[in-house]
Order: sequence, then structure tokens, then C-alpha cells
Amino acid sequence: MGYGGQWLRAVRALYADVTMSVTAPGLEGRVFSATQGLKQGCPLSPTLFSLYIADWEERVLSAAAAGMPLALPQLAGQPVPPLLYADDMALLATTANGLQQQLRLLEQYCAERGLTVNVVKTKVMLLAGAADEQTAMQRVRRARHTFDGAPVAGVAAFKYLGLVFHCTQPVGEAAAEGRARVARFAAASFEGRCTALGLEAARLLLSLYRQMVDSTLSYGAAVWSPGLALAAVRRLGTQAGAAGGGSGLSAAEQQHYRTLRRLLGLPQRAPRATVLAETGEPPLHAHWLARTARFWNSLVAAPEDSLMRQVLDASLQLAADHTPSRHRGPHGIAQMPWAAQLQSALAEAGIAADLQQRQPLQPEAVQEAALQHYLQHLQTAVQRRGASRLQHYFDCVRPECLEVAGYGMAPYLVEVKMRVRMYVGGVLLALLLATTGQADGRHARAMADTQACLVADPQCQTCKTSTLCAICKDSTLPDSETGKCLLRKS
Repeated sequence: MGYGGQWLRAVRALYADVTMSVTAPGLEGRVFSATQGLKQGCPLSPTLFSLYIADWEERVLSAAAAGMPLALPQLAGQPVPPLLYADDMALLATTANGLQQQLRLLEQYCAERGLTVNVVKTKVMLLAGAADEQTAMQRVRRARHTFDGAPVAGVAAFKYLGLVFHCTQPVGEAAAEGRARVARFAAASFEGRCTALGLEAARLLLSLYRQMVDSTLSYGAAVWSPGLALAAVRRLGTQAGAAGGGSGLSAAEQQHYRTLRRLLGLPQRAPRATVLAETGEPPLHAHWLARTARFWNSLVAAPEDSLMRQVLDASLQLAADHTPSRHRGPHGIAQMPWAAQLQSALAEAGIAADLQQRQPLQPEAVQEAALQHYLQHLQTAVQRRGASRLQHYFDCVRPECLEVAGYGMAPYLVEVKMRVRMYVGGVLLALLLATTGQADGRHARAMADTQACLVADPQCQTCKTSTLCAICKDSTLPDSETGKCLLRKS
């Protein structure tokens, strides 16, 4: 392969003396030397394994060219080889017999290289062609695929490189559900860790959330989110969509709103539009479109003969030949090619771009345009009858949020350094403030409900001044009787 010299000596030194031992609770096995395999968790291990099996792709393509019936899918007239990332492999075939032939070829290759395949973790899934899950599973069982004499189980859904694929669900829907499940655990771990460290400043929590939880939630979104982004853009035109109400949100969007509410201590009934405005977060579909724009740029810049470029060309051709469905719902979107979903999402969000020209996109401009489109619909939603909570918030509390220039994190979240929590003593502290004239009865009741407030200015006369006090800046809890926020007075 051309590797040698100092690089090869360094790799040999890493594996010159690898010792291991098997441990169990209360027991520790003897230390022994490992002479096979790669180090678990070593950053170099995936690269070394990829070098070891670098000729597998060529083996498959050569066998197909020689006439072996592997039934490889075609992209732009070229066969698609197996997908590989380190030791995670996905074999693709258009027929059941072709897939079995690929499994037999893999058996031979593993025998030559001394490799072992974990048949228990190996699964077969029908990617398309079945009307329902039951039919898909029946077809897989009838195929009776085997590897090295052992049966390979069929499944309705399978996770590959962190993304869930389903036999009948659209790619975006299945992936969003899978990422939402992972993000739910990440959010719980994140909140627990922040509690253990005593981190309570809302601004810091939101910043950490973006890095630790939102990145998990939107992992791979450039691939699976264009259809969901298109659905979200279209939902803005409905009566409840711009306000964040109504149905139709993906599992990922629901998890996103759920975590933001928890970080701010807001009740479940708080409108989604106010949650986004308080945190300064654009709607999730705007983030997704920006991510997809970056991915699009990498596709456009890919070499002409690369698999990524072939995928792009095939998707654009499908988009050019696609006839828009009369159904604008999820079913119609699911039938659209990836490039058509992205083109429609950009166009309906007011972003001028012709993807057929293969020109780069500006991710920041895409996100800003998507935010502008969202705010335009929100301005209309605020004026509708019955939107009293939205009207109070966007007319009285933060009217600047209806413009892109004024949209951002609430000032009180930027200014607050620490939050004093009133766990068991919440009611007592609220009543004490009420009796000393620092808060009226309604203010005290709201503080008791939230069990959290900021007492940064003990001299503040909450209900007797025309400015927002430190306590008023720390909650958006609406009154159960009027539906208006008790702690935001002007």
C-alpha cells in the first residue's frame, strides 16, 4: 500500500506489547498479551481496519463485472458497492438472491482474512416495495438468508451509523424517532450532570444544550431532514402552525421543545413560539435547512467520479422527472426525491435557489431567510382572535422578537448569573416577600408555583414601579385564571 518508514514503525510500537485482563465484580483475571485484533476505543483503530479490508469493495465490483449475480443497485449507470465505515458494513441488493450471493462472497473473504462476522448482530431488512410492515417481514422470512450456515434474522427497522431505517416509514420520520430517543437520554444525562455541578444560569444551560443535546438530536439531519423541514414550512400556513400549536410535529421537534421548556422551567402549556423567542432559538427546521445547505455544498464540491457526486446526480435527475403529488401532506412529501424535498423547502421558505444549477448555498443566509419566513407567519398568528397569550407576549413583553433584527435570547437570560431555587421553602419565601411589600399576593402565588425565582434586588417594589424587577425577569408562568403572565409587569 506504500506505507512504511517512521509511520509503520510507530504503528508497530503501539502493538508491540498489548496486555489485557478480564475483570468482573470482585474478581480480576490474570494479565495476558493480545496478539490479534485492534485496540478498543483507539482513534487509529478504524483507520487500520479500513486499510486491512481496503480491497473488499474492489472484490465485490470485480465479481459483479465477471458476471456473478450480486444484483448491486445502480447509480448513474454505475454499480453501488457495499457501504463501509470501519467494521460496520451494509450490503445492498435489488433481489433476495443477489443479497445471498454477496453474503457468500463475504464468507470467502472473511475466511481468507481471518475475520469473524457477528451473525447475531447481522440483520436483513427490506428497504422498499412493501405496503406494510407485515408484508415486508413475510418477504424477508421467505428469502431465508444465511451466513456461514447460520440463519440471518429479518427486522422491520435497523440502525446504521446512528440512523434508523424502517421498511415502510419515510427516511426522515424513522430517523427523527430514533434521534429523539437518543436525545431523550442525552437530555436526562445533561440535566442530571448540570444539577450535580450546580449549574443553574439559564444562558449557560442553553449554550451547553446546543453543544451536548441538540447536536445529538440533529445528527445526520442533512440527510434525513429535508422532508420534515418542508412539512414544517407548510405547517406555518395553518391556523395553529406559526404559533407552534397543532399536530404534525416530528418526534425530534417534540423532543426539542420539551427540553427547552424544562431548561426554562416553563409549563407544558406554554406556546412553542414564546419558548423559541425566550431562548432566541430559530425553529428547528431553520437549523436543519442550514445543515442541509452545508451538506449540499460538500456534494457539489465532490469529485465527479465519487459516489457522493453520483448520488447527487441521481437525486437531481429524479427531482427533474418528479411530478408533484396532489397530496401536500406527509404521504406526498415522502414520495419526493431528496433533492425535490430540499428544493421545495427552500422555495416555500422564500429562499431563491435552483438546485439543478448545482450552485453552492449560503447556510447562514438560508437560516436567516427561514427565520424571516417563520416570523412573517408569526405576525399573522399573533393578530388572530383567541391568541391572547401570544398577543400579551409579543405585544407587551417582547415586541422586538417579531423582526429578525430583534430576535434573540431574552435579556433577563443574558443578565442572570445565578438562580436561587426555593425547593421546600419556596412557599415560605414567597409569603415573606408578600408581607414585606416586595411582592403582592398574586406575585407570591406564582413564585410558589414555580418554586424558583431570583431575589437579586431586595429593594425592588415589584408592583409599584414601571420597570421590570429582577424577580419579574425570572419567570413566564401564566396565571391560571387570566392566562397572562403574572411576573411580567410594565
